[in-house]
Amino acid sequence: LRRLGRNEEALAELVRASQLTEGGQVNVSQALNLGAFYCSLGRPDDALKAIAPVGQMSGYGRMVQNSVLHCAALEKGDKRSASRALTYLRQHRTDGAVAYLEALLRAGELDDAASLVSGLLATPDDRGDILEWLQVGLQTAPLPAVAQARAAREELLARQDVQEAVA
Repeated sequence: LRRLGRNEEALAELVRASQLTEGGQVNVSQALNLGAFYCSLGRPDDALKAIAPVGQMSGYGRMVQNSVLHCAALEKGDKRSASRALTYLRQHRTDGAVAYLEALLRAGELDDAASLVSGLLATPDDRGDILEWLQVGLQTAPLPAVAQARAAREELLARQDVQEAVA
């Protein structure tokens, strides 16, 4: 639905999915997906509300949670919370390097992002995932709060040091 430009319908489906339970508990993945979508729409308060009920989750889930916290904090101008979330993402990057990379782009930390990409490319276990992330395919128009991060991604991909690391 999102790729068809039907954002309101996409949001409604994410809201519906987030209300489904998983083993009698909050459906963590769907709540996190909803929070990320709200962040992309520039609705940080709704993003925080969407992820509030999540409980136990994997390390990767915590990375997504902190990615949403980082995004919401940046949108609200809360530098302290953004820094705290980015610190978590940095310290736990092995649980979800792409989540950390995208947070660096949101924060405009292109040098750190380029260094991370180079490091991931040099690691056999991470190389496939980062090469997939580096590929540029068909893209929908960015949602309101994603335009700056997408521009930072394009700038990152055009950097000579990143191009050399990929080569």
